[in-house]
Amino acid sequence: MIAAIGTAIILPLATVWGWTTAMQLLGLPAGFALLASVFYRHALPTQSRVTSTTNVHWKLDRSTTLLALFMGCQSLIFYTLTTWLPTIYQAFGASAAEAGTLLSVFQLVGIPAALVLTYRWHFQRLLPLILLGYLVGLTCLLWRGWGHWLSAIILGFTCSLVFTLALNLIATSSRRVTVVAQRSAIAQSCGYLLAAVGPLLLGQLNHIFASWQPGLFLIDGLMILTVSIGYALVTTTHQQ
Repeated sequence: MIAAIGTAIILPLATVWGWTTAMQLLGLPAGFALLASVFYRHALPTQSRVTSTTNVHWKLDRSTTLLALFMGCQSLIFYTLTTWLPTIYQAFGASAAEAGTLLSVFQLVGIPAALVLTYRWHFQRLLPLILLGYLVGLTCLLWRGWGHWLSAIILGFTCSLVFTLALNLIATSSRRVTVVAQRSAIAQSCGYLLAAVGPLLLGQLNHIFASWQPGLFLIDGLMILTVSIGYALVTTTHQQ
C-alpha cells in the first residue's frame, strides 16, 4: 500500500518541485527504515542475536532450489512490470498521468490478494487461476482505454497472489524452523538477485527491437515457467 501511495504522489511532487527533488524525497522512507532496523537490532536480546546467526547448516536440496526459482521468477515478473508498465502504457496510447495512475492501481489491488489464501484453497487450485490472471492481464495491456485498466487490476492482483503463495510455500516447506529459515534465506536472496535481471533485460530488448512485443512475449514465457515451477513445488514431498 505504501509503495502504491509513493507511485501516486511522485508525479505531482515532480510537477511542483522537479524530478530531482521528488526522487530525493523518496530516499526519506529508506532512511527511516534503516534507523528502525538499527534500533530493532539493538532491542533484541543478546541470545536471540546469537541464535539467529549460528547453528544454520546450509543445504541446497531440490525443494530449496525450486523455491528459489519460483521466488525468483515471480519477483522478476513483478519488478519488471513495476519498472516498465508506465512506459509500456504510454507506448500503447496512455498519457503520462494516466500511466502513473495505472501503476498505482497495479500496486493497490494486490492488497486483498493475501486474503484469498485464508479460504484454505489448495495451492494446486490457485496455480491455474494465477496462470489465467497472468495471461489475461498481459493480453488486456495491448488494448487502449478499459483494456489498460483491466490489465492493471488483473496483473496487480495476480502478482500479489503469486508472491503470497511463494511466501506460504516457504513457510510450510518443513516442520523444522531452522530448515524453513534456511530455505527462506536462500530462496529470497537468490530470488531477488534473479529478479534484478528482469528490468534490464526488458529494456535491452526494447532497445534492440524498437518494440515492446519481444519483451512481452518473454514475460509470457516466464509466466508459464513460474506456474510450471509452482506445480513442481506443490507435487514434491519436502516435509522434513
